[in-house]
Amino acid sequence: MSLLSRLDGRLSFTCVEMRDCEHPPAGRCSPQALLQHIIESAEAYGVPLAGENALQRYDDYAFDRIADSAFGRSARSGRLEQVTFLRMGDLMFDNWDAFSRFLKRMRTTQ
Repeated sequence: MSLLSRLDGRLSFTCVEMRDCEHPPAGRCSPQALLQHIIESAEAYGVPLAGENALQRYDDYAFDRIADSAFGRSARSGRLEQVTFLRMGDLMFDNWDAFSRFLKRMRTTQ
C-alpha cells in the first residue's frame, strides 16, 4: 500500500462476494477478514480501492456481499470506488432477476 500511495496508484481486489461461512473450517481462510484488512490498509495509506467478484455466482447471498463490500453497513459508505462484475455469460442471464435486483440496490445505495 505504501508503494501504491507513493505512485498515486489504485488497487483492484477480488473476492468481494465471498463469505467466510462458505469455506470449510479446515481451510482456515477468511475472505471477509482479508477484504476488511485490505480496505483498512488502503484507507490508512489513502489508496483508492476497487473490487471485483472472483466466482461465477449470481445468487442473492453473493450480490448482498458485494453490495456490503462496496457500501458496507459495518463501515462508512463508499468504501469501494468501483465494482467490476466479471463473467457476464449465460448463467448470469439465467439469473437476470437477481442481477437486476442487485443493480437496483447498487444504484439506490450510493
